[in-house]
Amino acid sequence: MSHHIVRPKDLVQKTGLSRSTLRRMEIAGTLPPRVKLGAYCVGWHSTDVEAWLNSLPRVQQTGGPMMNFPSSSMGIDELPDDDCEHWEECV
Repeated sequence: MSHHIVRPKDLVQKTGLSRSTLRRMEIAGTLPPRVKLGAYCVGWHSTDVEAWLNSLPRVQQTGGPMMNFPSSSMGIDELPDDDCEHWEECV
């Protein structure tokens, strides 16, 4: 594996996450530390990014629906809360 610097745009493309989500993860300490390349230029070591991606839990495919939806007779206010605060970004 060659070592190089992964720039923010490349990390967004590699992960499918938005820059704001990556920034929140960085603040929370769940993203590898960034490298400051200049006054307004940052990146991440590719080896750190690959190790981080490999450490993430894998989704298990069961062949069934991804989640159990409530019956269609329930109103929107009755839907159960889920763990993702910003579900639009999780899709």
